[in-house]
Amino acid sequence: MDTSTTANYNEIKEAFDLVGKAQLGKINFKQLEILIKILGYNPQELEKSNQPEYSLTDVQNIVASMNHPSPNEFEEQFMTACRRYDPNSTGFITIPQIAKVLQEFGEDCSEEEFLETMRLGEHDYGDQIDYKNFCLQMLG
Repeated sequence: MDTSTTANYNEIKEAFDLVGKAQLGKINFKQLEILIKILGYNPQELEKSNQPEYSLTDVQNIVASMNHPSPNEFEEQFMTACRRYDPNSTGFITIPQIAKVLQEFGEDCSEEEFLETMRLGEHDYGDQIDYKNFCLQMLG
């Protein structure tokens, strides 16, 4: 295994162990969705399967087949999604709009959960969010 493959394997194994700690080497579909989110992929890319359980090898194969954008691709996709809510190109969108963008990327958070996250992070964006800075913080 090369270094990047080893790092990827270790990251997948760590997430697998985290979500499947009560099972003996298997996780169910709901846990697979959580694992996919932890790894930074969009769980909406998963195809619902009748498979009741997934082993670490199954998960590695699933992850290998998924489209995971590079940080630059993610930033561009995120910025494009935000621009749809910014018709005047101000660089700012509202909190409900940024919550919708995050949902498009597989983050199932309500506006209230998003506001709580912003408070916990001690961000002071007011009613508007500079989405370029927000995106850079997410990637940072």
